[in-house]
Amino acid sequence: GQHDRFAVAMIDLDGFKPVNDVHGHPIGDELLMHAGERLRHILSSDALLARLGGDEFGIVLGEYSDATELIALGKQICQELNRPYMLSNVSVQLSASLGFATYPAVARTSNGLFERADFALYHAKKNMPGEAVLFAAHHETLIRHDSQIEQALRKADLSQELSLHYQPVFDVETGAVNSIEALARWDSALMGRVSPGTFFPVAEKTGQVGMLTKILFEKLLREMREWPEHISVSFNLSARDIVLSDTTEWLIEQIKANGIAPDRLTFEVTETAFLRDFAAARTSIRYLRNHGARVAMDDFGIGYSSLRYVHELEFDCLKVDRSFIAPLASTERSRRIVKTIIDMCTNLEIDCVIEGIETQSQRDIVIELGGRLVQGYFFAKPAKQPVLKRLPAMLKKQ
Repeated sequence: GQHDRFAVAMIDLDGFKPVNDVHGHPIGDELLMHAGERLRHILSSDALLARLGGDEFGIVLGEYSDATELIALGKQICQELNRPYMLSNVSVQLSASLGFATYPAVARTSNGLFERADFALYHAKKNMPGEAVLFAAHHETLIRHDSQIEQALRKADLSQELSLHYQPVFDVETGAVNSIEALARWDSALMGRVSPGTFFPVAEKTGQVGMLTKILFEKLLREMREWPEHISVSFNLSARDIVLSDTTEWLIEQIKANGIAPDRLTFEVTETAFLRDFAAARTSIRYLRNHGARVAMDDFGIGYSSLRYVHELEFDCLKVDRSFIAPLASTERSRRIVKTIIDMCTNLEIDCVIEGIETQSQRDIVIELGGRLVQGYFFAKPAKQPVLKRLPAMLKKQ
């Protein structure tokens, strides 16, 4: 009959909460109305659309022919919701992610369908934000793992279990340590060592990330007080940290309270922050720089509009994403991209750090392309005590 097959979708507006926090509920409500109108416009008249609380929408779709058609519709929905919103007094851009589940293939009850659409959505948000994903069985296993991490984070004595390891950035011209990146480590009493790539996205989703930032930054400042005064350190901020002005103000207060010169600190931010709320991120970056700290864009080159950000936000440093470094020896294309970024930084008079160097040949190519500031396992692994000694002569630029 008519409904031999149908699908449900769950949509999440990524970055809605910061818009609400920064601009207030009336703007948030206006945004949701606009989003709902855009959805109505795309969906066929027999589709059911409902707001499921917060920033989530649910859709029940009638007949569809196959998975390709679903994904095409999902893509169209995400693109439409990702366009900027012109609201009463502000323009906002969000990133919408979507998860599909199909009847009867995936589940036969409405609860089962929505639960699995939610699993697919969670997978999309975590691994391919801004995309539409069709439920697959492995999504469920990953979610179960993530909810274990969430529980472990809630139960953990984080001030005991979190620590920092340090990896130096070297200047190959002089062989000196240019700066040190502070990297979070979590040794969970329940789960053992959990990598930052695993626990930060979970903490970001559950709103625990601000607490992690505070604990780690306080630890960093305590340790910096013991080091020589010329050593500068870079510290990673999450997308959530950089759109909340409270956090940036707190960071500067802490630096002052600890008697540390602000120019010894560089805050690393990734592009996700600007996708969430460009205006708020720009305000935070200006605030940090006006108070003497430096700001770097991390994972540069993989986002879809990195250049726009370099143009509109003043960065002191770009860190080239490691995905360009692995294929350096084998592909001319990645060499050209890296050289272009290095040359652009030179012209803009900002630092360019090449991270993820793991082999002698990568090191040689980076130097040949004009790279000067380098970081990676080839030079030094992250360690509890910062490496402050110079590079051996053979690793320097000859």
